[in-house]
Amino acid sequence: MISCQFNYSSFLVACVALLAVSCSSSKEKTEEVVPNKKLENKIAYQQIQSAGWLKVPKRFSFKGEYSEYIHHPFFDEIPGSDFDKKILNAIILTPKNSEHLYNLDLPSGQVFKSFTFCPQEDIAGTFSGKVKGPNFSLGIIPRILDQTATPQKIVIFGEVPKDLKPGMVSPVSLLGGIVELECAAWPCTRTGGWQRRIVLLAKFLSDEKFEKIDDISSLKELIDWPYFKAFMENGQGVHSGLAVPKIGYQVKNSLDAAEALNTVFSEGHVFSSLELFSMRSSCHKIYDYLYDSLHKNKDPNRQRRLEKFNKNAPADVYKDFKNFLPFFLKNYGDRYFTCSKYVRPSNPFDNPQRHWFFSGFSAFMNLRGLNFYFSCNNEAWGPNDYDFEKKGLINNFEKEISKCSSSQLNFAFESAPNSLKSLVKQNRASFRYLTFDNAPGGSHQKIYGWIPFDGLGPYCKNPKERDLLRADFQTSYFPDDIRWTSID
Repeated sequence: MISCQFNYSSFLVACVALLAVSCSSSKEKTEEVVPNKKLENKIAYQQIQSAGWLKVPKRFSFKGEYSEYIHHPFFDEIPGSDFDKKILNAIILTPKNSEHLYNLDLPSGQVFKSFTFCPQEDIAGTFSGKVKGPNFSLGIIPRILDQTATPQKIVIFGEVPKDLKPGMVSPVSLLGGIVELECAAWPCTRTGGWQRRIVLLAKFLSDEKFEKIDDISSLKELIDWPYFKAFMENGQGVHSGLAVPKIGYQVKNSLDAAEALNTVFSEGHVFSSLELFSMRSSCHKIYDYLYDSLHKNKDPNRQRRLEKFNKNAPADVYKDFKNFLPFFLKNYGDRYFTCSKYVRPSNPFDNPQRHWFFSGFSAFMNLRGLNFYFSCNNEAWGPNDYDFEKKGLINNFEKEISKCSSSQLNFAFESAPNSLKSLVKQNRASFRYLTFDNAPGGSHQKIYGWIPFDGLGPYCKNPKERDLLRADFQTSYFPDDIRWTSID
């Protein structure tokens, strides 16, 4: 059983690598890639000019506006074209002078709005001016996860090339990097709670103003470095739900280009093409197994998809939901949770019943990943705290679930979306649901999935604006008319 928990991101990278081969045939192998030298492995880094990651059977993903397969900037593109010359590919998410902070939903490959910027003060009190939007661009590097198991962040200086919009990819020239600390859940102290990552710094190739800028030292002479630092520590979001707001980020020392790039590759994870498509295939098999086991549909391929998983399953597993769920959680629960971070399970426009089943199941699994458990006695979700004496969670999630009746299990799934929504309203780590990102400033893209929510948002100087933007930031759009369909 692969073990990885939501709060332990150092294990997630290893979990992804294991997942890529765990359900594959013995003939499939994942090649080892050493990208900090040259792109010598042409198979691993063959650039896909058109959509590839989301070119899948229609039960797993929808198509674009003109019925075309959707290009996925993170999985379909490559990290760079010439590492010796420090040329990387960057997915632009938040362009320079944008009014909104944008992010990328990995399962759908679509950009979505995280929140709207507003004038705010430096929480740490070291910068005297007001902090608002970025006078640089924010993005991520394709196919690379950083030390926190999230897409590798990059800041790009200079004027944004014409017609380059959020979600598009641009070559950039690497200048160096900074060490960034993130406090995902307050309180964080000097001895614990802060997660460390490298954020790369680069420049657009087309801006003549930056033509002679080739390292961090020359960059600091040209830009307003104190404002850059203040934005990185405040503009990306602060812990605004506390009685006294606290910073969520700290900027520490800077690194030269070679050291930054070497650290990214040595401490992060680079997806190779074979690894990606092996992982996707494995996740599709797990999704089909879960759905087919609980829904006796007329699909002629259903039995074939179940056969491999049936080999190790006890005879009474498929007797009812109460018997099947603990078995699935024990054997495939962690893999499902990892899959849900990268691979779409369903298409609402092809099979709505399948889609809303997976939306409800993922809500349940997200609470499990957040270290919550469902109490059958209380028929309610609650925090599953860490016991430092026994060095583990107080309650065994699978053991608690096994105590439930089928009706109690169905209620656990039915109540999961509202439990996640309640955590969002409390500004606690959670997931919020997006269908279309059509709020003011949104990307107007189809998401139809659960978006990770870290509770780090704007803390506007103006109280009225603060309340307005916080309400927008905390909105979850799981449809009110969707109900969990009970499973016997």
